Amino acid sequence: MSRDSTLKESIHRQLVECQEKGYAKPATRGELDEADLKRVWYLPLGAVVNPKKPGKVRLIWDAAATVDGISLNSLLLKGPDQLTSLPAVLSRFRQFTRSIEKPTVYFMNVATFGSSCSPASAQYVKNKNAGEFAERYPQASQAIVHNHYVDDYLDSFQTVEEALRVSQEVKMIHSEGGFLLRNWLSNTVRVIEGMGEINASDTKSLALDKGSACERVLGMLWNTTDDVLCYSTQLKDEVQALLDDNERPTKRQMLRCLMSFFDPLGLLSSVLVHGRILLQDVWRAGTQWDAQVDDNIWERWIKWIDAVKKINQIRISRCYFRKATLRSYKDLQLHIFVDASELAYSAVAYFRIVKTDKTSECALVAAKAKVAPLKPLSILRLELQAALLGARLMQCVIESHTVAVTKRYLWSDSSTVLAWIRADHRRYKQYVACRIGEILTLTDAKEWRWVPTKSNPADSATKWGNGPSFEATSYWFRGPEFLHCAEEEWPRPRSMHLTAAVEEELRPCHSHRAATVSEAIIDYQRFSKWERLLRTMAYVCRFIENL
Repeated sequence: MSRDSTLKESIHRQLVECQEKGYAKPATRGELDEADLKRVWYLPLGAVVNPKKPGKVRLIWDAAATVDGISLNSLLLKGPDQLTSLPAVLSRFRQFTRSIEKPTVYFMNVATFGSSCSPASAQYVKNKNAGEFAERYPQASQAIVHNHYVDDYLDSFQTVEEALRVSQEVKMIHSEGGFLLRNWLSNTVRVIEGMGEINASDTKSLALDKGSACERVLGMLWNTTDDVLCYSTQLKDEVQALLDDNERPTKRQMLRCLMSFFDPLGLLSSVLVHGRILLQDVWRAGTQWDAQVDDNIWERWIKWIDAVKKINQIRISRCYFRKATLRSYKDLQLHIFVDASELAYSAVAYFRIVKTDKTSECALVAAKAKVAPLKPLSILRLELQAALLGARLMQCVIESHTVAVTKRYLWSDSSTVLAWIRADHRRYKQYVACRIGEILTLTDAKEWRWVPTKSNPADSATKWGNGPSFEATSYWFRGPEFLHCAEEEWPRPRSMHLTAAVEEELRPCHSHRAATVSEAIIDYQRFSKWERLLRTMAYVCRFIENL
C-alpha cells in the first residue's frame, strides 16, 4: 500500500471519529441555503506528521490560510491571554517535596550475594567452620576445605564404610554452621540411604537425557549405575537445530554451539578444538556475526557436526583404575604428551600404574588444546608452545591430586624442541629462551623423551586426519600402546634426534675489531675531494692486507 493511500485512510478515519464523538456534523441543505454567504468560510484541512511519533497523523484546520489576501484569523479577534506561563508552572512544581516515610533498618544475619567480596566471605566462613572441628574430625574438615567447589562437595573413597562415615561428618559439620547439605548422590545405594536420601528413586533428577541414570555433577554427567562419566548432545533448541538439520550456520550460531559444550577437564579436546579452528577461520575471513559462512567452511562444519553427534557414545570411567586403592597408586607414573601443527597445539596427560601381575594400566586424566594464534608462527615455535603447555598441565595435575606421582615423563615428537630443552637456553632468542626457562622451572630436562608421531595421542587434537575416534580402546582415551608394555619396549630416540646441531632461533653474536695507528698513513690534506680520499685509502688498506 502506498504512503498516499495510507495517509488518506488515516484522515478519513479521524473525520469519522470526529462525527461519532460529536465534534462535527454534516451541514444540511437548508442550513446552507439560510446562511449569509458573506459570513461563510471554508477551513482547509491539513495533516501533520511528527517524525518522533511515526505512524501518528494529526488533523489541523488551517485558519491562517488566505484567499485573496484574507484569512479567517484576520477577521477574528485574538481575545485575552489566559494561558498560565510555562516558567510559573515549572517553578511551582519545584516548591515542595513529597512526604517521605522513614525507612526501616535491618541487620543481615546471613551472608548476602552480589557483592564483590561475597565469594571470598562465603569460602572463609565455610573453612573457618570446618577448622573448628579439625581436631575431632580431621578427614571431614580437610574434605570441606579441599573437596568443595562453592557449595558442591565431591569426594571418592576406598570403602563404603569410609565414604559413609566421612560424608556424615561433613554433613554434621556444615549443619553446625547453619549450612544444609542435601541431594546426595553416590554409586552405592547404602551411602545414599545412610545420608537420609531414603527414597533415592523419588529424588529430583538433574539429568539432561530423560530416562537415563546420568546426574549433573559440577556440569559433568555422571552415570551412577555404571560409575562412568558421559556427555549429552541434548542442547538448547536453537543450538540443537544446528546439530539436527545441518543448516548453514552464521558466525554467531557457530560460537553459540561451541560454547554449549562444557568440558572442564579437556577430555573432549580432540573434538572441540577442531570446532574452534573452524571459528577462527571464519573470523579470519572477516565474516559478519549474522552472515552465513561460505561453502568451504560449511562442508568442514558438517563433518565436525557429524563427529559431535557421537560424543554421547563416550563412556569414561569415573575412577581412573577399577578397584583402585592406595597400594595401586604406590608407583604412580604421570605421562604428558605434546604436539603442534600449524592450526593448533595440545597436551594430554595419563596416569599409569603397574599391577601385581606385572601388567600395566593407563587412564586419561586431563587434556588442553589451543588454536594457533592469528599471527603466523613457525611449527618449531608452536611445538615449543605445546611443550610449555604440557609442563603447565603436568604441574596442574600434580597439584590437583592427593596421590603422589613417583615418576614423570614428558613426550614430544619434535627433536628440535628436545634439543633446545637440553641445551643452554641463553644461547637462543628471547622467545625461545623465556619459554625454555619456564619449562625447566617446572620440569627436569631428563624427564623429556622423544616419541614417534604415530604413537603420540596429542596428535589427535592438532590434526583432523580421519576424524576423532570415540572408541574406549582408542589411544586418546587409553593411551599409546607402548605404555601398556614394559619400559624396555618404549620408544628410544635415534642418536640423530638429539645430537644434531640445532641452529634455529640462535641468538646472533656480534664482534667488533678496532685498530689504532700512531701516525696517519695518508696525508688527507692533499685531497680536495672525499671520494678520491676514500678510494685511495681503500687501495692502501688492501695493499697492506695483501702484504
